[in-house]
Amino acid sequence: MKKIIILIFFVGSCLVLRADDFSLTFEFSQGIFKSNNNIFDRIYGHTYPTFVGMGFIANKYNVKLTAGIGFFKKKGESIILPENSGISPDELEFKNISFPINLIYTYKMGKLKPFLIGGFSINRVSEKWASVPIYHSYVEIGYAIGGGADFYSKNNWSLSGGITYSSINLDKTQKYLDHLSLSGYNFFIQISYKLF
Repeated sequence: MKKIIILIFFVGSCLVLRADDFSLTFEFSQGIFKSNNNIFDRIYGHTYPTFVGMGFIANKYNVKLTAGIGFFKKKGESIILPENSGISPDELEFKNISFPINLIYTYKMGKLKPFLIGGFSINRVSEKWASVPIYHSYVEIGYAIGGGADFYSKNNWSLSGGITYSSINLDKTQKYLDHLSLSGYNFFIQISYKLF
């Protein structure tokens, strides 16, 4: 009986939120990340982060709070110094799993709706070498700021694009992992579906 009451309360709360001009959305985005870290860029080049999550919109205030999970994985080759020119490069694999929370403010200007983004993320970053037993992993908090525009909306679907600058900095005592410090620009396309 208690579970039924809780379920009725939950469904009723959702209906109240809907009536009071709140919305819930499903979010999916695909990006291209260009790192400002020259060593990381030489090893891995561009990466392609994917994000899946949910958005909670207060329509009255044009504000959306999004949360979810982001992921990218990329392979590269170690850098060979000139004095070690006879050595073959080793294959490396880099992974980043992030849990971002962002606040988005939208300016409603007709069909084109520009927006600003700001937020933070918890990131688990790791790097593995293929032929030697070297594995690095750390968890750090990062931030992101940026903007974009919602340029297509129809029924419950919307399509937007934009750019964010993000930064994930390592503990300063871990100098040998400087090449894994991430900061740079993410160009992204995002699809949103309004659930209610």
